[in-house]
Amino acid sequence: MAQNANTNCLYTSVRNISGSERVFGFLGARGMRLAANEVVTVPGDLVDALGRGGHWSQRRFKSLERALDTLSVLEIIATPAVHLYDAVCGRTKILALENGVLGMLDPCWDSDGTSEFTTSDPCPAESSSSSSASASSSSSA
Repeated sequence: MAQNANTNCLYTSVRNISGSERVFGFLGARGMRLAANEVVTVPGDLVDALGRGGHWSQRRFKSLERALDTLSVLEIIATPAVHLYDAVCGRTKILALENGVLGMLDPCWDSDGTSEFTTSDPCPAESSSSSSASASSSSSA
């Protein structure tokens, strides 16, 4: 992995939208107190982490559900990116949404990538070079 890579796309960020300071017992190992509009970032996918496990995890997941839906005191503003591997291109891309358009980016941890938002084929250079190579071989035959 490159030296200047980051891991921002591997975290969940949530915001307290209650309008006042509030304790969220399901955040972190022992809960977190968030000021009004405070954002906190936790490693991994919060929903997935709370959704698996025994009785304690189930209680914490129900608390998250209530905070998001019934009480409307918390909002999820970022979750870990969906990573998809393209075996043809031999590259991993992440799903991204920009101005209402679904596309893809290089993963945050891959500093060798361009990180340019695209909605087209992620490996057109390989496709066009193989197409032109086969076209030139068939025209010389």
